[in-house]
Amino acid sequence: MKKSKRLLALLLSVMLILGTVGAVPFTASAKEAELSEISANFVNLYEEKTLAETVKLDTEYIASVPNGTSEDKAVYATFKTAEAGYYEIWAKNENIPSETGLTNVNIVDETDEGVFGISMATGTDNSDVSRLKADTRYYVKLYSSDISVNNGGFISFKLSYFADPEPDEMKPDITVNAGKAYEGSIDVAGDKDWIFVPAVSDKKHSFTLENLNEKATAFKAEVYDTKNNLLDTVTTESENSVTVEFAKPSEVVSYYVCVTGINADVRGKYAVKMEQVAPKSVETPLNEDYYDSITGYNTEGGHDYLKFTTIDKDAYYTIHVKNIDINTHSWSKENGVQFVILNANSEEIDRVRLIPASEGSTTLKLKPDTTFYMQVYNHYLPDSNGGNYKINISYVLDPEKNDNSSCDEVKLEEKYYGNIAARGDSDWFRITTNEETDYTFTLKNTNIPTHSWSPDLRFRGVIYNDKNEEIALLKMFSGEELNTRVTLDPNTTYYICIWDPQGTAGEYSFDLSVTVIIDEEAVGMANAVELPFNEDYYDSITNWEGDNKTDYLKFTTLNESAYYTLTAKNINIPTHSWSGDNQVQVKVWNEHKEELGKLTLAEGSESSTTLLLDKNTTYFVRINNNENNGGNYKVNLSYVLDPEANELEQGMTLRIGERYYGNIAAAGDKDFFKITTNEETELTLLLKNINIPTHSWSGDHQFRAVLYNKYSEELGKILATNDTENNIKLTLEPNTTYYIGVWDPDNTTGDYNVILAESVLMGDVTSDGAVKIQDATLIQKALAKLAELDESQNAVADVTEDGKVNIKDATAIQKFLAKIETPYKTGQLILSEIEYSDPENKD
Repeated sequence: MKKSKRLLALLLSVMLILGTVGAVPFTASAKEAELSEISANFVNLYEEKTLAETVKLDTEYIASVPNGTSEDKAVYATFKTAEAGYYEIWAKNENIPSETGLTNVNIVDETDEGVFGISMATGTDNSDVSRLKADTRYYVKLYSSDISVNNGGFISFKLSYFADPEPDEMKPDITVNAGKAYEGSIDVAGDKDWIFVPAVSDKKHSFTLENLNEKATAFKAEVYDTKNNLLDTVTTESENSVTVEFAKPSEVVSYYVCVTGINADVRGKYAVKMEQVAPKSVETPLNEDYYDSITGYNTEGGHDYLKFTTIDKDAYYTIHVKNIDINTHSWSKENGVQFVILNANSEEIDRVRLIPASEGSTTLKLKPDTTFYMQVYNHYLPDSNGGNYKINISYVLDPEKNDNSSCDEVKLEEKYYGNIAARGDSDWFRITTNEETDYTFTLKNTNIPTHSWSPDLRFRGVIYNDKNEEIALLKMFSGEELNTRVTLDPNTTYYICIWDPQGTAGEYSFDLSVTVIIDEEAVGMANAVELPFNEDYYDSITNWEGDNKTDYLKFTTLNESAYYTLTAKNINIPTHSWSGDNQVQVKVWNEHKEELGKLTLAEGSESSTTLLLDKNTTYFVRINNNENNGGNYKVNLSYVLDPEANELEQGMTLRIGERYYGNIAAAGDKDFFKITTNEETELTLLLKNINIPTHSWSGDHQFRAVLYNKYSEELGKILATNDTENNIKLTLEPNTTYYIGVWDPDNTTGDYNVILAESVLMGDVTSDGAVKIQDATLIQKALAKLAELDESQNAVADVTEDGKVNIKDATAIQKFLAKIETPYKTGQLILSEIEYSDPENKD
């Protein structure tokens, strides 16, 4: 510990020396750290504010104040506010002497004007809080006011921010509507919160201020109108909740409430609430006629206030009103007698407007066991507009739920009877399934009028799934019953909603029952007749009244890849239509009833389809007549083996230099091969079309071979018409797999051969890629024993192909260069191929 103190003394000495030249080091540290443990990793404060170091919020710093400093010779740190709020500066005088003066930490603006700050004696700390502007630069100013000689030393300080969510000015940032409470807080000393409260004209309002803290806390709320007139003041000094009531001037439409602490030390949470005071009202009975009158507009009794309380069950309430003899002097209902329905907070729910001697009504779904109010007044202003009116409030029970959140469960196979209670009523029910099956949803409109020819305005029932997606819909007239079949998932909850768009009332019934389904297709497939290969199969179908309207045949494919051709003939089944949809249908299905191929046959016609089918798999042939006529038909099923792979990534291995003989087995057949290189090489891809018809002058329709890389990108292409041979030269990368695809766009069939091999020009003895006079000269030198040819040179030098190199070969090259026709292959591409005789053994 002694060693640490000696180090500290040395460190302080160095820092004080640095202070004399203006560079003042400081660093962040923990609040409880001893000065002896301060890191040597210092950053700097500066005496000039323009070079002041930036201070981070909520970070504790140690800074040194040099000897001889005073307010005009202070050191500074800087920070810039992001948003308006309360900022606290905390500081501790670690060891600066305070015999005749104190150490000061102030917050100043850019003009060095003080905003707030603190002073400390030696070894003490202090803090202060003030509200600062947003997006503004401030400075932390450090100095000692002690004029003694040794007034330098260390100061710890930290700057913190307190968010203040409530505005501190009279502006409507926070709005509290009548009947709603707002909870706020006085965050720091001097905090002032403003709250905007809209009010309703000509109503009394009750204002409550409540202390939300466990201990008694003195808050004060001042209520102002929009003209900044102080209307009243509320405090919580003696009680936890205080209420004041006052009448609102008719020309003022809103209030502003300012909440503060009684004194600077008050901090904590509070709540404010503004409520309209309900006027004195006359109780109106339910299901009885109530008669009363209003006087002139400007006289006592110009407004009547009535109230009624709903029953303790869900119900719809119809408020029926009649203007008996109140004069409105206007044909417009907007200027007539107003019957306004209000809730407990005097918020309007609905209203009915009446001219003299008229009546009207409104129907509402109201909360049970709740008091509602009705205001009656004449919109027409002259004094002589009083008179008599009648009100009748009746209700209809609504036992069904109006949404799917808590609706009742109904059972399958049971009929349910319900009613649309009133305009706007919708009834919801819940059904949970046990297994996946088809259901029949039946709905009957017993007596609900629809009054419209439009389907969109008819009575309806809808089934929704648990994602609120519509599954089924029924629309119907009064007295009509409809049903629809739906497939529902097992162990799933569904919802039924029943309602009438025109808002009329009445009764209905519905049920959801399991549908018994006979899958005729599944039965037919289970009893399908075996269809032989390569034989004509004859059979017949009956007309729509017979038991054999649809025939099902089946066959199982080979254990090899093959194309299957199904040929069918309508021998004498009448179709009476030019449309294929109304002709005899011959379809090929898999076991999942997915259609793979289809033939449509008029009477006496024949057609076929060819398909590549999976190995060792059973397929079905379905035959029927859409016109429901009977008669005879013939089908024949044949196959063609397809030894080549039909997909790129499954291509068969073909070694370089091996010629492969293949065939396009059927329409749509594609053959794929793959080749893997060992080293970078130049190869020639050759394709020969032996007998595949192309039927087109267009290259897009000609037989082809295409070279691909592993990304299915095309690297080269050859086109070949019938009985032609073409090639393309390619440079291939080492240790790379390539693919060759062979097919015919015209979907014709036939034989071909393909090879990818090294190639040279006949007569190119020098191997420079061309036949020149130098090649003939090299042959002559070899004959004169002046040069020696290797095996590959001998192969291309034997232009006459007589098995030996002699002067005839040199002469043939000279004739080729002189463009004299010879029977030889001089200048032609020849491949170094390996004859390949066993197509089943390729690896």
